[in-house]
Amino acid sequence: MIDGVFIEKIEITAFGMLKNVVIVPSNGINLFCAPNESGKTTVASFIKFVLYGFTGARAQSIRENSKKLYSPWDGASVSGAVTFNSPKGRIRVERSVNGSKENFFMTEVERGREVFSGLCPGEVLFGVGPEVFEKTAFFAQLSVPQSKDEELAEQLQNLVFSADERVSAARAVKSLTAAKNSLKGRGKSGEIFEIENRIAVLSDSFESSMQAKERKEALSESIRGLEEMISEREQKISELEDERENFDRYEAYLKLKEIEQSEAEIEKAGLAFEESKKGFNGGQIPNIDEINNVAIENAKYESALLRLKEAKLELESSKKELEKAKEADFDLLESRGAKLESYAKKKLLFGVSAVLLGCASVLMFVISQTVLGLGLGAAAVLAAVALIATVLGEKRFIKESGYETASELKEAALSAPLLRQSAQDKEKACAESQRKFDEVEAQSETFSAEIRKKLTGFTSKEGTFSEIIDALLADTIEANRLKNEYEAKIITHEKNASLDRSALEKAAEGAYEPPRDKSKLLYEMKFITEGKKALEIKLSEQEKQRAKEEALFLDPSVILSKLSHEKENLVKSERKHSAYEKALEVIESASDEMKASISPKIGAFASELFERASGGKYSSLQMDTRLYMNVEGEFGTKSAEYLSAGARESAYLCLRLSLLNLIYGEKSVPIVLDDAFIHLDDKRLELMMKVLTEDRERQMFIFSCTDREKKCLDSMGIEFREIKV
Repeated sequence: MIDGVFIEKIEITAFGMLKNVVIVPSNGINLFCAPNESGKTTVASFIKFVLYGFTGARAQSIRENSKKLYSPWDGASVSGAVTFNSPKGRIRVERSVNGSKENFFMTEVERGREVFSGLCPGEVLFGVGPEVFEKTAFFAQLSVPQSKDEELAEQLQNLVFSADERVSAARAVKSLTAAKNSLKGRGKSGEIFEIENRIAVLSDSFESSMQAKERKEALSESIRGLEEMISEREQKISELEDERENFDRYEAYLKLKEIEQSEAEIEKAGLAFEESKKGFNGGQIPNIDEINNVAIENAKYESALLRLKEAKLELESSKKELEKAKEADFDLLESRGAKLESYAKKKLLFGVSAVLLGCASVLMFVISQTVLGLGLGAAAVLAAVALIATVLGEKRFIKESGYETASELKEAALSAPLLRQSAQDKEKACAESQRKFDEVEAQSETFSAEIRKKLTGFTSKEGTFSEIIDALLADTIEANRLKNEYEAKIITHEKNASLDRSALEKAAEGAYEPPRDKSKLLYEMKFITEGKKALEIKLSEQEKQRAKEEALFLDPSVILSKLSHEKENLVKSERKHSAYEKALEVIESASDEMKASISPKIGAFASELFERASGGKYSSLQMDTRLYMNVEGEFGTKSAEYLSAGARESAYLCLRLSLLNLIYGEKSVPIVLDDAFIHLDDKRLELMMKVLTEDRERQMFIFSCTDREKKCLDSMGIEFREIKV
């Protein structure tokens, strides 16, 4: 027990009839004098409640069931606290009861931290249980027997052995014997035999359930895996669903951008269209068919130009050929031909003469006409020389005429008549070419004038007709394209203009460009969703199988827990059986020891107290071998049965104080006296108060329905603090 325990403050939030009551007692005597129904016993019981909780909670009688007795009258929860000062510090004990739930905890006041968690506050502070506290430091209205000596002895004996004068040792022996037999009776009766049978049955079922457990655990593991896979797919589906919703948001975003872009594009297309019309005279876009007609005329014009070019080339060629033909000297060619012919004749003449003369000369030599032969030979030589001279002259003449061979000169001379006729023909052809050229040129100029006139009505561009027509056609096509584009954008914008722009902006919030096609997303969503459904079907089947296993077999841990519990019960029951046997032995032996050792100690201190409480009238208060209370005075030793009610109550108080001294020794603990002096007259009250107040270090709470205690303390000059509620 913690030495020197004092109550510093009592805080009653709700207890019985009291609510929101705060009491700050002194470390000495605290007196609460008030009429009945003022809450005196309620305050005393509250101190015991904070230390140990409610007692007798199962009793049906309200007087014996403190929870029923002290539940707040207005139905509120029971709660409050008491602050104690001890060598280990100031400790605040709080306790509350709400229905069947009771809470309490101890707090170290200086540090504000919880201490002694889970321990009983009364056992921590006083070192005893609730029964010992109630029968030692807690003095309620005493019930002292008025008749037989045996009854008083039995109460004293019970108080010694059980700290409760209402508990009978004889009944305890009888109860212990009955309890021992209920555990193990004759034959195979009793709780221990039943537990052993249950252990055997549970051991058999445990073996079977272990196999079921393995199957169930395998199913549970598989189910957990399936649940994780389903969860992963649900998460993925959620992400894909967000991605799918983003397509709607992104479409709204694109529609907004389309509207904004169409407005800008309409303006841009309009400007481009207006700009394209500036290239046309009068700002009017030509008809494509008209331009095509001009193109056809231009094709005719270009064809005429080609013919004109061909005619011009033909004319120029004719003129050149005519000039070339006119350049030839037909007479010179003919004279050169005649001269060449004369050379040919001379060569023939001189050649033949040389051959004949040579042959004649040889003949003459043959016929021995030498002189004639020589003459003819000389003549042949001269003819040969003349031939050579003619050949050389002919060659020189051919070169001077500008030819390489005689045949070329001869051919040229022979072609002179033909050339003359050709020159005449070329002159006629040149005239015809000139006529054709003039005709085509006139036609081309006509085409050119008509085309230029039409093109001037369309555009001011310069260049060739083909360039102008191509540019005009391109500009017209582009202008028509820009026009169509402009009109199309206006139509599209008019359709979009009917859309709610603010709704589109709200729908487009949080949109981002999709990373893939919607078809791929939907395919993946379908694939994962179908996979999830397949997993859920499999999960459902396995959960049904597991439920079937659970329905058929108990969980091995439950069986093992029951088996362990039954084994513990068996051990406990066997220990109880052994303890009951031991207790019976101890009670029997303790009774003798109590009579021989403890009883004299209690009697010695009780005698000292009772002598002062009786004013010296009784010098001794003892218990005999039967633990009956006897007193010794001037008349000798007599049973306490002969004493008056007040004297017997004084004796019993002294005996309780002696027991208190035996249990707590020199340790100071608060004591509570609730109407403990109702049978004492004023004289005996004064004597008893002197006995109680001799220990000035002890804190004391006196509750009384009269003012006798107050007057007594005042007359004795003893300081005290009066408590008011």
